Parts: sequence; C-alpha cells; structure tokens
Amino acid sequence: MKIDVEKQQGQIVWAKISKKSKLWPAIIISAKKMNLVYFEDQPGKTCVWWLGNDTMSQLRNDLIFEFISEIKSGMANLCGQREEGVKQAIKILSSQFNFVIPKHFDGKCNQITWALVKLPIIMKGTTKNRNQDEELIIPENFLKKIMMTNNNMKRTIEEKEKEKDIENPRGEKRKLDVSEISKMKNQYCMACRIVSDKLEIKHPIFKGYLCDDCFTKGKDIIVSIAKDNANEGCCVCLTRKYTLVLCGFCIRAYCNECLEFYCESKGLEKILDDKTWKCFACLYTTTSKTTNKLIPRKPSDQLRNIYNLYPASTENNCIKEQIQEIHVLNLKDIQNNVPKALKNLDFPFKILEISYLNGDNVDNNKKNAKLVIQYYPNKENFDKEKFFDLNDCMRKFFSFLQIKNKMEALHDGRTIYWAFETSAAIKVSEQKTISRFVNTQPIIVGMDANDVQQRSRFIWTNITILKSDIQQFTNQYIFLHKIPKYGGKRMKCGENNNDKPWCFSSIHAILSSFIKNNTKRCK
Repeated sequence: MKIDVEKQQGQIVWAKISKKSKLWPAIIISAKKMNLVYFEDQPGKTCVWWLGNDTMSQLRNDLIFEFISEIKSGMANLCGQREEGVKQAIKILSSQFNFVIPKHFDGKCNQITWALVKLPIIMKGTTKNRNQDEELIIPENFLKKIMMTNNNMKRTIEEKEKEKDIENPRGEKRKLDVSEISKMKNQYCMACRIVSDKLEIKHPIFKGYLCDDCFTKGKDIIVSIAKDNANEGCCVCLTRKYTLVLCGFCIRAYCNECLEFYCESKGLEKILDDKTWKCFACLYTTTSKTTNKLIPRKPSDQLRNIYNLYPASTENNCIKEQIQEIHVLNLKDIQNNVPKALKNLDFPFKILEISYLNGDNVDNNKKNAKLVIQYYPNKENFDKEKFFDLNDCMRKFFSFLQIKNKMEALHDGRTIYWAFETSAAIKVSEQKTISRFVNTQPIIVGMDANDVQQRSRFIWTNITILKSDIQQFTNQYIFLHKIPKYGGKRMKCGENNNDKPWCFSSIHAILSSFIKNNTKRCK
C-alpha cells in the first residue's frame, strides 16, 4: 500500500505483524506529528496504533492494506480483541465520514455483518466527495491513549538518562525489536507500558508483566495491596496517585490513567457512574464488558505471587521460615467470616468443632477450637510517621509483626496461634463508628464516600501466645465498645456503665500480654 504518512494520519487500515499473521484493524499515525519517542517516519515504513490492543508498532508498508478492499478477509473469524478492534474501527469511520451505525439489529444481523455489507457502499460515495487535503480526525479518547503511552516511554527514557545508563540505548533497541514482537503476547510492562521482549517478572494481580524498574519502584505498593493496608497507590501501575477509584467490594484502588488506558471508550465514565462497581480483580474472568486488558489471576495465585516476591526475613541469624501448617484461634466470629474468606482465597484449611449459641462461643472441644491453614510468612516495613492509632496500640502491633518472624516458636514446633478479628466496615451508616485504625472520619479518595459500599476486612494479627493464656482471650468482645468522640450506636459499656474505648478490646489485651511476657525470647 502506498502511504503518505502526514496526509494519511488517522486513516483506518488493516495491518499485520508478519505475512502469515491475521489482518488486524489499526490507525495510521505520524511519528513526526505525534512526536513519538521510539519511532521516526522512514521511507517504506509506517507507524500504526493497533485498535483493540492499545499498542503501537512500525511496520513495512507491504504489511498495511486498504480497509475496504480487504474487508472480507479482515472480518473473517473475528473474536476477542480483534473483534473489539473492528468495532472500534467502524465507530471511528462513522465519525470521520459522518454516517450512522444502527443501534438495533434484527435476526442474524449484527454490527459486523452490517458493516461487511454496507461499509463498501457507504465509503464508495463518501470518499469521492471528500477533500483529499482534509485531515482525518482521530477521536479524543484514542489520542489520549496514544499520548499516554508515548509519555510513559518518554519519562522512562529521561529517567534512564539521569541515571547515566547510556549503554545500549533503550530507544534504539526498541526500534529494532518492536515490530518483531507479537502483539498477542502482550510483552510490555503493565506499569510503564513500554514494549520489551525480556520481561520476566509477572504482575502479581493481573496477567501480564512488570519491568525491573517498575517492580523495584512499586514494591511498597504491592505490599500494601497484599496485606490490606491503606491504599496509597494503583494496583495496576503500582504508583502513588492523588486520585484513586476504589472497588466497591475489595481493597483494590485504580488510578484514572490506567482505567482510561485499559478500558474501552468511555469505560472510566461508566465506572465512576456505577455506585456498586466491582473491579477487575474481583470479577476473576477472562472477559469483561469494560476492559480488554486487565485479566486477573486466580486469588490463590495472587497470594503465591506475593509470597514469592517477598520471602521471609533471614536477618539476625534466623532460619528462613518455610510455608508451614499452623493453628488459628478464632475470636468471636459469629458470622463465620473467617472460613468464608479462607475458602474464597483457596487456602487449604479445616475447621474442628466450633459452635455459637445465643451469641456466646460454645466450644465442644476447647483444645481443638481452631482452624488449620497454610502459613505464609510476611515481612513489612512501616513508616513510623504514618501511624494514626489511639493510645499507641498500632505502634505496638507493627513492632510485634517484626518481632514475630524471629520468634523461636517458628522453629521449635510449638503451636502458633493467630487471632482473627473482623474490622469495622466503611459505609455511609458507619462513618461515625469508624475503624479502630482511624480516629477521624474516613476520606475516600476518587469517589464520593456515599458511593463506597461496605468493605469487610480481616486483620490477621499473627499472635504467638502460650497455651495457658488462651482461655482468657476466647470470649473477648470485639468492636462492641463505643469509640470516644466519634459517636455511633452504643453497643457495650463497662462494669460501671462507662464507655470503654476500643483499645480495651481483645487485640490490645493480647498485644499487651505478649509484649510484657514474651519479648525477652526474641533477644
């Protein structure tokens, strides 16, 4: 196909990576006009943006074909991203040549079959009347995606230049390799979206890869996502953002840039309008109405990925902890949330005899009142300036997490007891009865607080206590104390009808006992 890139920018065409590949819908883009960092306009070569795949390549002109002349071949055996790309191409053509796509189809007819018959007729008349010097308009949402990808590439190059890493410049290498990489393999970093054929680190949540730089910079974000801490960053690009969109059902947060890039046209608008939005990680499906790119891994695979990325500490002559079976002391879980959570995460576990009667914990066999699951060691670093607890309890808790991995109990065969507590949920009716971790009203970034659904979470407190001390904790009430100054319905009072703050709950009692009696064993 003869191409004048500057005059034909925005033209819808068919293209293929190699002669044996299938035809794929694409847009011609000018490297000069778009100021692309990896490509230059070269004789006999043209840059294209792959519709439905949201990546760009520079191809030989003999791999690019007229859209109408090859429409039958291009629309044969459509499925997945390729079919979505054809639909995008039809929509762009309708805006460029001012024709209307029917909203409803009858019988076996659909948008693809309609276009196969009608487009050659429509385009034959419109192209004759069109001024050849008139520039074809690329829709705004596609321009944003192209520029966002280009800017991410540019930023990465600038960062590399600052580090004076000028051996084998990445830009030149990309020019040689990018046209040889199959777009179907998605061999690009999901965070910076730069194409590479040497990506080895898997994205822990979604099917795809991370480059070494993005993985190193995003480690702290991954830990927060894995351990249900406060969300400071996007779970896709692993960077901290000022504006995040929160899932209505889990702890995941997404930045607007990633949602715009990975979602179809107006996908971000649909998400923001949805008051009960279920994010891509929650959906756990290979197809989605709002995205073509974010395919989540299995929940169990996500946890294994996190564990593999963050092995247990081996500092201070401690033996590296192995995945091992442990026992879990279940504190007042009347709604049976803990087994539900473990089952959902595909953890191997079993429940020995536990029953609840009239709100009281009646244990038919107190020695066996525990869950058995697989233990995944963890190592986390927390910024002391970010503690926001009352009465210094959270500082003790996080200090304990660091101590726990060094406990002799991990190595001498004694039982490790984990205390489970169901945390306060964040929803409209409970904003005043705030989580025990926060002493102010919750701020939901990126969405109105009224639109955020309940987020039930589990705080796994990793408590090592002596067997003789277990009984004093089995009947502790959790979250039944009124939180001072932050209202909410009164649910529990002290012996003298005085409200007790949350710090007198079981977690505080266990931590105090542990720190008082057991810290010497770590020295």
